[in-house]
Amino acid sequence: MNSTISSIRASIQFFTRCAILFTATLTIAQDNVELRPNLRDGKPTPELRAVRVQEDVKPAFLISPLVHRLQARRGQLIRFEFEVESNKRASRLEIRPVSMTQQDNGVIMPDDAAPAPQMIQLLSPSSIDLTESEKHVITAQMRVPVTNAPFLSYGILAKEIPLDGPASGTEDEKARVGIRFVTQYLLRVDVDVLGVRGDSVAALELYDGQLIAEKGLSLTRIFAHNPTETAMEFGVECQLLTRGEQSVGKPFGLVVPVRAGQDPPERFNCRILPGARLRLEEFLPHPVFSGDYSLSARLTHQGRTIRTVQFPVTIHDGQFPAQDAAIVRVARDISVEPASVELSLQRGGNRISSLSITNQSLQRVIVESQAIPMQGFLHESLRIKPSTFQLEPNRTRKVLVMLEGGSSFDEHSYAFAEITVRPEIGEAIGSHRVPVCVLTDSKSQPQISPGELVWKATPASAGFAIPVTNRGLRHVPLEGRLSLVDGFGRGLVTEAGYGKWLLPGESSELFFGFRQPPPPGTYTVRAEISQGESLPPLQMQQTLQLSTMLQESMSTSKATPKTNVE
Repeated sequence: MNSTISSIRASIQFFTRCAILFTATLTIAQDNVELRPNLRDGKPTPELRAVRVQEDVKPAFLISPLVHRLQARRGQLIRFEFEVESNKRASRLEIRPVSMTQQDNGVIMPDDAAPAPQMIQLLSPSSIDLTESEKHVITAQMRVPVTNAPFLSYGILAKEIPLDGPASGTEDEKARVGIRFVTQYLLRVDVDVLGVRGDSVAALELYDGQLIAEKGLSLTRIFAHNPTETAMEFGVECQLLTRGEQSVGKPFGLVVPVRAGQDPPERFNCRILPGARLRLEEFLPHPVFSGDYSLSARLTHQGRTIRTVQFPVTIHDGQFPAQDAAIVRVARDISVEPASVELSLQRGGNRISSLSITNQSLQRVIVESQAIPMQGFLHESLRIKPSTFQLEPNRTRKVLVMLEGGSSFDEHSYAFAEITVRPEIGEAIGSHRVPVCVLTDSKSQPQISPGELVWKATPASAGFAIPVTNRGLRHVPLEGRLSLVDGFGRGLVTEAGYGKWLLPGESSELFFGFRQPPPPGTYTVRAEISQGESLPPLQMQQTLQLSTMLQESMSTSKATPKTNVE
């Protein structure tokens, strides 16, 4: 749980000719706000002018620290302090213990609907007036309850009470704006209870473990629920296993999203309030390919294993397109990266590159590589070294892909680096062709030809697909972005391609998947497809009526399709 400063609210009231025209609530994150009041009593008022608000927003007061992390034994009386300093203006503060609630991303907020904790006792006044730049100390104490919980967390709310009443206007006044900012801090007291084993952590529930696609990569997600009446501190370490219980990659810890920016080991400390539900996530630190797996989750407290839970996981082909654009599978447990190699005869270009081949299996394998033709005669000038070698289990080795000296080509040229894997005795168990390009000074460019936008359902997700063909003489790293906007301006944005090569003459598709199908309604779909660095992107727009996506259907009969392709 990170310390939380609740949103600083700005209540903005516009007055002109004694009429309140508009009231809005803004967060402090907005530096520039332009509001155009154009209604009076529900009717247009064209004589009213736009009001532009530009304000350097600062909190009314500062508090340090935001979180006290204390250690104490059961029954011990502990005292703590927070220093308050008025910031640039006089202010009045209300200070009181407050219950807390926690969102699934880990953010903690004050919960005024729940009874305030009785064990927090304020020793300083609950209401104070601060002059400009004045300092004050909030003092409080608590007696650690007799509990088997190893971790406790309580909140204190320090909230500004506005000193001035609302502004007023007169008939002769010009349009003006009055701004009122209300600052509040949620302070926390976290207590490690000494002499307690932490058996209460065993009550924590882990459920719904899965691997989902996030930005085209594999994201591990598990939910945790605290059914008890006390806060908890814990960790979750995961290991992906084959159904035969063989480990895939190394173990990795899960993170509460609000703590993702912190450094280890604090990054992996999860803290959950009573009754809360937390989302624990982390990108898989190694590639994973289609097949059936088990996701093993080990619940820990201070390094001690509380219990282990396993979740069945099935991965489908193409489920993680960003991974597939960077790493490809040659055989089971054997991969090669990158998924494509670009050499160049242009000034400053590289005539040499490398491929990394990784063996995550339990046996030694023989790796063989050779250049084979794709188009033209590039394969005759391409060298791959070493061409044959042994690769031990859990090892990675690089092979060099290079262009012979003196090689010359008028047009961009392509070949394959074919990687074949076989056991020490026996037939080949897998093979993959990695496309290799040599760029020249040719002015030839890719030429992307998109097809019609269609709705498509896959075993892993559903979304829009756009067929694409490269009719040019140069490859293009496919990248696409699609936005889906409803009639209220609410939108969803998704990406596709992730840099996977579309070779000259090759056809493929950009699949823009949604984890949850959009609700039925009228939408404007805008798609943008990259054509490389030197060409403007293709843009497509279509207005359509979506029927129930759960039934994998799409209808445009209630809307006039408007499709623009540039």
